[in-house]
Amino acid sequence: MSARGAAGEKAGQRRSAVPTLLSLALLVIVVAVAVLGRTALVGAAPGLARLYAAVGVPVNVVGLDLVDIYPSRDVEGGAPGLVVEGTIVNVTSRKVDVPSLRLTLLDASGERVGGWQAEPTLTRLAPGESQKFRTRLASPPDQARKVSVSFASPGTKG
Repeated sequence: MSARGAAGEKAGQRRSAVPTLLSLALLVIVVAVAVLGRTALVGAAPGLARLYAAVGVPVNVVGLDLVDIYPSRDVEGGAPGLVVEGTIVNVTSRKVDVPSLRLTLLDASGERVGGWQAEPTLTRLAPGESQKFRTRLASPPDQARKVSVSFASPGTKG
């Protein structure tokens, strides 16, 4: 191979390395934005929350956690009921508005069989602040086996 051919081959290798380095740099930037800016991304496109959760990186857009959830059955005034108690915690370093709670009743196979909403006592929590909640549903469906508690999106019912 001539010197010109060898030099041309090396130049070709260098040129092909440049797009690879640019692609790698772009990938690093995209990953950094996706990880560091995930709350903003999920805020803009809520469907991304499932994608992040699927890869083990849940995103808390609300800034609140639900802890110590405890459902129990009771009888009040002769009517059976389902009581759900727990605590709402502000996990941010800023004040956060507290939305309604959405309680969903599920049967043994995980299908929705009912639900309701409950209003929090406090509508705003300071950083690190928490509040307990208690809500009761009279005469829950017999097939209800589990209850899921989440924060309601604006305009949702039960």
